[in-house]
Formats: sequence, structure tokens, C-alpha cells
Amino acid sequence: MVDIFLSYAREDEERAGELARALEGHGWDVFWDREIPAGKTWRRFIGKNLREAGCVVVCWSRHSVASQWVPEEAEEARNREVLVPVLFEDVIPPLGFRSVQAASLHHWRGDAGDPAFEQLLRDIGGVLGEGRATTPSIAEAAEGSATRGEDAKSLRPGRARRKVALWATIGAVIVAAAVTGILLVRGDGRGGSVEPARKQPARDEKIIAALNGLAIDAFAVAAGILERPEYLRAAERAAQRLWRLAYDAPGRRLRHEIFRGAARGAGFLEDYAHLGNGFASLAQATGDTLWHERAARRADDAV
Repeated sequence: MVDIFLSYAREDEERAGELARALEGHGWDVFWDREIPAGKTWRRFIGKNLREAGCVVVCWSRHSVASQWVPEEAEEARNREVLVPVLFEDVIPPLGFRSVQAASLHHWRGDAGDPAFEQLLRDIGGVLGEGRATTPSIAEAAEGSATRGEDAKSLRPGRARRKVALWATIGAVIVAAAVTGILLVRGDGRGGSVEPARKQPARDEKIIAALNGLAIDAFAVAAGILERPEYLRAAERAAQRLWRLAYDAPGRRLRHEIFRGAARGAGFLEDYAHLGNGFASLAQATGDTLWHERAARRADDAV
């Protein structure tokens, strides 16, 4: 499930991409790439993400107003009460949407401090129920499970062994996260740990593809074993963001790390392997063949 579904006309793709990246920079998972995976229909793929999105941002322009699909997507969002419209141009929205206040992004060119963009962030946060993205951190997710009071002795022996192995994996990922960046963080860009009284030293903020692959795999598996669906949602959001930020589709190359929103460095074999394994675990956990396809592409690219 994505946080934000971005509805726009194909002619506005460049500006929509700029907006999508800016929203992703604030920790939200944004669906805006309309490339249809093999074996799926347009309506099924787009419709599923539209129905499940926590917020739908509709970009009005002279092209989208005349579009067949954008008004339909806006109507779906309005019926679900998750509509947040924006104006790319000084246009009048279609009938039925003119009474809905829209954020004016006529002159916005990517400035995070622009008042209109800041208002848009507040509007989206209001629809989503808070002012920032809701993806739990690894530490928060682990703590939440530990406080459930589940009696490990009640588990079947095989399942108990898997649980011990799973927590060992998650523990290793948490330790790695203390050394270098991990993508499963709160939307404010900080880690999930409680701020101590003493001043913290500088921290390495790089996001490493391989470590996130391990985290995605661990939480996808944990979701089924521990019966915690929020773990699976966290894994899906992290995988979606990593796919958009770290994978160079035209060149079929994976980047090793992300720093301040920019992907850099050629991926190592461990990046391809761990991320592909994480995608494969997501495919098994969700039944979504898109992740299976992406896992296979990682393997092909590595070879």
C-alpha cells in the first residue's frame, strides 16, 4: 500500500516527477510511475494502487482537465475523502471539483521551503492522519513486537526455531543500522531511537542498498511468522522507495548507496543479491508478481 497516489496527465510527467521526488524526500511512498508490469492490465495495476493509497494528489493542468483518466481518478479519491488537488497551471478544475481548495504550484520549481509546497505537505499530512510519513523504524517495529506479551513456549517447535533465527537476523540488521543508514526510518528522516539527554555525535546518513535488502527480507518473513501485517507494509514501503531511488532503469544498474536523496556509486554484488532476495521474500509474502519480476531482474542485471 502506498502513501500517495499521484494523478497527472502524461504531458505533465516531468513536473509530476519533480513533485513525486520532493514528496518522497519527506518520507512518503509515492506511486507515480505508470509503467505496467508484464502480465497485468492497466486498470488492475493502476486501480489497485488508486484504491489502496492513503492520499491521492491530483495535478490539475490544461492537459489533465481534458484527460479522460485524471478526472476519474479524482472522483475516486473524492468519494473516499482522500483527495488533495494541486494546480500546475491557472486552470479551472472540472465540474464537481471546483469547490475543493487546491494548492497553487504555478511557480513552484522544487523549493522545499516554498510556502505553497509547505501547505501541500500539511494538507497531505492531514489526510494521512499525521504530518509526516508513518513507516515505522526497525527499532520501533522490533520494540512493538517485543511488548505484545506473546508466549514463545506456545509456538510449535519448528516455528519457535524460525522465530529465534528471525530475531537474530533482525538484530543483525539493527546493529548494521547503527553503523550506516537504513531506509526504514520515520518520515522526519531521524532514526527510531529515543533522543538521549546527551548530545549525539555526527552520524553516517548513507542508505546502503544491501542492508536495506536484508531489512526488507527480515520484515517480510517476520510479518508471516509473527502475524504482524504492519511489518509487511513497512517492508513494501521501503522496497518501493529503494526501487525508485537506487535503481537506474535505463542503464539497468543498481546504485550502492543513497545520500541526501541522491543515488551514487555502482552497486556491488551483495547489493544485487540482498535486494533481490528481499524482493523475492516480498513476492512470497504478498503474492504480488511484480516483486518476483523485480527480483529476477536484479539477478539478471548482476550476471
